Amino acid sequence: MRYISLIARAALLAVILVAAPQISDAASPADEALAKAVSRKLMDDKNFDATNLIVTAEDGKVFVRGQMKRNSDINKVRSSVMGVPGVKTVVEEIDVPEGR
Repeated sequence: MRYISLIARAALLAVILVAAPQISDAASPADEALAKAVSRKLMDDKNFDATNLIVTAEDGKVFVRGQMKRNSDINKVRSSVMGVPGVKTVVEEIDVPEGR
């Protein structure tokens, strides 16, 4: 009986250790607020369609992922994002259909 209890505790500890990195990777409130502010700015910008973009942030580094209709819109997105207070850098992972 003692060995079963020890094995159960070891299994529980293993689950906690595996889950711990995922818990610590959660966005901070400041990162969430920054991502929300950037998303709002992109959606309000009438120079391009940002409905297919997803924004995340990590320590002032903003990631913009998704699809846009034209390559020329990517520079507009970068400019718009850099205008949001708290943004240090922008990483675009934006796909555009070929020939656009």
